[in-house]
Amino acid sequence: MTARKRSIYFGGRPKFKFKTSASFVNGSGSGATVTLPSSISAGDLVVIWDTVSASGSVTLKKLADFSTAVSDTFSASGFAGAIFTYKYASASDAGRSYTASTGTGAVSVVLVLVFSVVGGTFSSCSSGDPSIDLGSGGTPPAQSVTGSTPPSIAFALFMQFGGISSTFTPAADASVSAGGGFVQDIKVSYKIFDDAAVTEAITLGATSGQSCLAGCYINGNP
Repeated sequence: MTARKRSIYFGGRPKFKFKTSASFVNGSGSGATVTLPSSISAGDLVVIWDTVSASGSVTLKKLADFSTAVSDTFSASGFAGAIFTYKYASASDAGRSYTASTGTGAVSVVLVLVFSVVGGTFSSCSSGDPSIDLGSGGTPPAQSVTGSTPPSIAFALFMQFGGISSTFTPAADASVSAGGGFVQDIKVSYKIFDDAAVTEAITLGATSGQSCLAGCYINGNP
């Protein structure tokens, strides 16, 4: 009998694959205690969407070794802030904790998304085409996220009170949400582009309160 070899083909380059997510809500104080998932492995891409709404000035916080893709604060007729950060994980990031963004009388909602890398590894990552509109009332301008060299992940980042009304075109691979009740609703929609350059159009519906619409992509660099 002749032994037969099996080959696994990944299109010649590593690819991103969604792994897990976690959410954290603090509706009665300043900041949430964020604990990264214990299932994180070295080489995973970890992204954190950290939002805060307050009656006084806010302070955006992040883990020191994470890179910032988009961030903004808002201080007209209310206070709010949002920051999106990312990193390729080391083994020590599994179960790691930090205190989220804070503010006077703040409520905070945080989403953590983890993507594994299959078919190889990435030596670095970079973000591109960052855009953010953080304000109060009305309809944020529509945004487009374009460009990049694949493989990449396009992200749309939403914050809105009373439920999120949004579009993400072409359709998202998936969305992850958190919040509600007396705290802001937040949602991250994402689409993985294995072979084509990113092209996404994102919108957020009208709101009478604080809102945030942001978009960016993150590249993997073999």
